[in-house]
Formats: sequence, structure tokens, C-alpha cells
Amino acid sequence: MDKETAYGFRTKVKIFIERIERLRKELGKAKRDIRILDIGCGTGRQVTFPLGAQGYSVIGLDMDQASIKVAQKENTFENVQFIHSDSEHFLKHLSKHHFDAIVLSDILEHLSNPEKFLRELHELTAGNAIILVSIPNGFGPFEIENFIFRKTGMLHFAYWIRKKLGKAGSTLQSLNHESGHIQFFSRRNFVQLIERAGYKISFFRRGSFFCGPLTGRIISLSQLLVKWNLSIGKRLPSWMCSVWYFELTNASSSSSSHYIK
Repeated sequence: MDKETAYGFRTKVKIFIERIERLRKELGKAKRDIRILDIGCGTGRQVTFPLGAQGYSVIGLDMDQASIKVAQKENTFENVQFIHSDSEHFLKHLSKHHFDAIVLSDILEHLSNPEKFLRELHELTAGNAIILVSIPNGFGPFEIENFIFRKTGMLHFAYWIRKKLGKAGSTLQSLNHESGHIQFFSRRNFVQLIERAGYKISFFRRGSFFCGPLTGRIISLSQLLVKWNLSIGKRLPSWMCSVWYFELTNASSSSSSHYIK
């Protein structure tokens, strides 16, 4: 993977692997027998490929055909495959599959009906399966910065600055640039959402502090600033962070809980 960024892509993958490994040991399975679905995988570079490199059996699914084509072209893992499907028809492509873990990395904020989507995932999981989620704090620094730049017309200026500053350790996750955020979650309304969908939170962790279109790019120029940004994010109240990480389990699951408030 590339260098860590202000958003914490490396940190996110590390958390996902830690939670998958906890489950794997609980189930007593070999890595190759752990089946993972990465929904909204994009080009696979941020999550799917790193999980495949661990030896898990991974399917990456995305609605953007251009991203899937890139993922398929770059895929060198026998234990990783990619499927093109939109969010409304993904079940028919996966009807014969059951997964130990489903990854929703920055996906739910793009969906018009995330509760319905989460309910449908029950059909793809069994037993103590987990759903790993990363979402932006809908009222945190990232979304506030995005809102200001968008409303003032400065978003193009931010993109120009980013271009001038270079990629600074970024990884192109998706070629689909038209899918914006339409859900803005608070901790409370997200918890209510997942409870209505039939899940409980088995793990929670705060993510980075700043990671907006401009601040994130500037911070990513220095690994010292990146480490500070991620470190302070862990210590702030959750409402001040830009990013949250959750592990969800079926509400009736007996899986052990490690819910950090």
C-alpha cells in the first residue's frame, strides 16, 4: 500500500484485519476459508487487495464498471475476484454465497435507503458473521469542510491545490466521481439505523480528526502530521472526529462484544 493518509486508509485496513482475525480464531478457520465480501470495492486498491494479500477469500463488488475493469486488470491474487453489480441487484449475483465478513468501506453515506440495504445483507451472512463499516461523521470536520468548499465554489480550488501538491500517498479507490454523499450520520441516528436493521455494535473506534479536501491533502504531505491527526482523533469525543469505524453483528448473535463508547 501507499503511505498513510490523513483519512487513515492504512489504519482502516489494519482495523478490519484485526477484527477479521478475531473472528477467524473464534471460528477456528484457516485464512483461506474466511470468505469476505467488499461492497463498493472500487479499484480494489484500498481494501480488497490488502485483504487478499492476507490470504482470505475475497469478492469485490462495485457498481462502477470502469473501476471493476481496473481491479480485474490489476488482480494478481487467485483468492480474489471482482463482480460488477449495482446496489439494487447485488443479491442476485451473490445468492449462492454466504460470507464470514462483509466490508462497507465508505458506502452507506452514498445510499438512498441504507436501512433496506443493511437488512438485505442478512441473506448473505450466517452465524457470527460480522459487517465492517467505515463512515464519515456527518457533522464532523470532514463534512463541514466539504460543505464550505462546495457552497463557496472553492472545491475546484481545493482540487487544483491537491494537483499542485501531488498525490501525497493517495490511492485511487474509485473511478466513479459522480456519487456524492446523500446521508449525513450522527452517532445516535446511525446506531438507531443499525438497530432497526437487525444488528448490534460489537466494536467501535474513532478515526482521524481532519481529512477534508484541502486539510487532508496538506496533512498527508507529512507523515508526522498524519500520525498526529490519527492519534488525536482517538482521544477526541466521537462527535469531533471525521471518521468512525464499526463492527456490526446480527442482533441475535452470541459473538463477543468490544464496544468502545
